[in-house]
Amino acid sequence: MKNKYYTYPEITNWGDPTVDAPDFRSGVVSLAKEQKWVAPFYDLEAMMHTATGKEMMIAAELEKKYTDINDPGLKEFWDGFGLEYTVHETKGENWLSFVPKCVYESEEKLPVVLAFRSACVFAQSFYYDLEMIAAQGQMILLVFSTEDRDANELWLDILEEAKTIYPIDKTRVYLTGHSHYGDFALEFMRRHHEIIAAVAQQGDIPGCAPHFFSDEDIEKMRAIDMPIIAVSGTAEMSMMFPMNVDAQCLDAVPDRMKHAIPVYADDRISAWQRRLYAANCPMKTKEEILDAKNGTRAEQNLGFPCDHSETLWVDGQEVYIGDLKDVNGNEHLRVVAIENLTHTTCEFMHTISWSYLRRFARDLEQDKVIELYR
Repeated sequence: MKNKYYTYPEITNWGDPTVDAPDFRSGVVSLAKEQKWVAPFYDLEAMMHTATGKEMMIAAELEKKYTDINDPGLKEFWDGFGLEYTVHETKGENWLSFVPKCVYESEEKLPVVLAFRSACVFAQSFYYDLEMIAAQGQMILLVFSTEDRDANELWLDILEEAKTIYPIDKTRVYLTGHSHYGDFALEFMRRHHEIIAAVAQQGDIPGCAPHFFSDEDIEKMRAIDMPIIAVSGTAEMSMMFPMNVDAQCLDAVPDRMKHAIPVYADDRISAWQRRLYAANCPMKTKEEILDAKNGTRAEQNLGFPCDHSETLWVDGQEVYIGDLKDVNGNEHLRVVAIENLTHTTCEFMHTISWSYLRRFARDLEQDKVIELYR
């Protein structure tokens, strides 16, 4: 229920859809006014008057103020948060590093997060809240990606170079990426799982649809023990939750997307079963998945049964969390749905991703997952 007697503070500068790039963070909100890239039921007013919305606009200001990653103003901006911001070049490609200055004051080695997205100013606003976690001294953040899965093999050279410059804990290398960059992160993990401790997908469908994952991909993932968290919004254009029913407002989904992203219940259920198989989790029948409508509040909204689930209230929105155990009893698959979030990032998305990733390390000699704590 909304309190009609509460006077919201005035918030301006939510982006101009006539001038903002389509993927501009404030543009994502402004494009909601045109019903682009959002579910028809997305509540723009509710988002505008939350701490989450304010944080989005703070991050978006970086793009309005800076256009060049080498702008001295950017270095000064991040310096104010205690971060050493550096633009690197490896084999002709730029990558960015955000390193807490406190790391040089001790012999402690920090975990590192490899964030997939091109090294640009937009990436800095898009992953703003990850940078804030780095500013707390929690980890080192590196940003790089191309638009080619094979070309992203350059991450191997970047990581090796970063290890010679910064005190990186080699057992705690994490991957993250939003949208198709989340797919790129998973592809890199499939190729080099032996050096990766955990992966955070963001803004991706929770299941493994054939359009995004081949049968070969699924078999590769099944052979790997890899903790994965997938975090998305309920107001994504594909309206992916709950997984056991047709997408709400089907007519609002473009036909071209219906061929790639599961929007019908049977396709969603099949995609979720492929995810369970890939993660070595006990298989659930269609009937068991449909019966999630009678489960916990989180299970009802996620659309599948979980081994552990909970519903949180965060900044005016509900968040649904589901954990799945594999055949060995390990909870190495987590799915999170954030109410009223569109195809973008937000502070809680990064916070819950990091809270999951940091639990794991990898035994590099035995190629096994180490659970630092549960």
